[in-house]
Amino acid sequence: MTVPPGGLEKIRSDTHFLLNAPTSQEAGSLVFDCCSLKRNTNRGVRLFAFLIFAASAWIFCVTAISAEEEPSRWSLRAALGYGQFKARTQADPAGLQHLYNPSSDPGLYALGALAAAESAGPRVEKVTETHARVGLEYLTGQTRIIGLTLGLAYEKAQSHCIQNCGERNTAYSLALAQSGSSASSASTLLYRSVLPAVQQITRPTEYEYGMIDFGINWHPITTEQWDPYVGLKLGLGLCIGDYECNVIKLSPRLGARYNLDPSWYLFSEIEYQTRVFSNRSAGFDILSGPVIGPAILFGAGWHL
Repeated sequence: MTVPPGGLEKIRSDTHFLLNAPTSQEAGSLVFDCCSLKRNTNRGVRLFAFLIFAASAWIFCVTAISAEEEPSRWSLRAALGYGQFKARTQADPAGLQHLYNPSSDPGLYALGALAAAESAGPRVEKVTETHARVGLEYLTGQTRIIGLTLGLAYEKAQSHCIQNCGERNTAYSLALAQSGSSASSASTLLYRSVLPAVQQITRPTEYEYGMIDFGINWHPITTEQWDPYVGLKLGLGLCIGDYECNVIKLSPRLGARYNLDPSWYLFSEIEYQTRVFSNRSAGFDILSGPVIGPAILFGAGWHL
């Protein structure tokens, strides 16, 4: 039998295929491997989709929580403070009587000269103060750099005279009152000698007052923890106790907050206070003229 050209190679190829063909078990295994690969691929796709979903949900939750934790514009503040300074006021003027009408009595003349020297200089008092305050601050605008404040304050002061305290004026005034002045000089004696002496005796060494104040703060730089600011405050108040008086106060201030968390912060302020007391009892002054002195306060605040 004649074999066509190329037929021998084809017969050999077909014979090799038949001899090496996979059995039914091997064919099933091959089909199983293909199905397993497909299932693994689907599982990987589902796992990848789940991870994307979980990451998106986490980002959304964190963003929402961050938005909820943004501090409120309103905060409640409370503080305690201390101040110490020297107050200079007009000295008692009784010694000036000696200059207007010197006495011919040697004893009165000597007392008058000493009183006049004392009246020439200012009265100097060392004043210590304690402060207690509670109030609100509201941060305005989108950037929250301007704060408006409203508060109530209680302040108590104790004074101690350290220079030109009026002892010589008091001695001279009492000596004049006992010297038997003529009726024509009675009014001069009353207004230039007796009243200053009584004022010296009744001058308060301790006083207290309550006040309502309004202010504004500027927060130029705000970090996650530190928040420095400068401000100005105007206060109006009344004295408490036996002394009937009004008081007005103007206070520039420098302060800083330290944020403990989104709800709480600590703060400290330094104020340079200028106060003017106006006594409503004729002839008696608690303090003459403006009283100027520093105060430092420490407190805590809570975002409402």
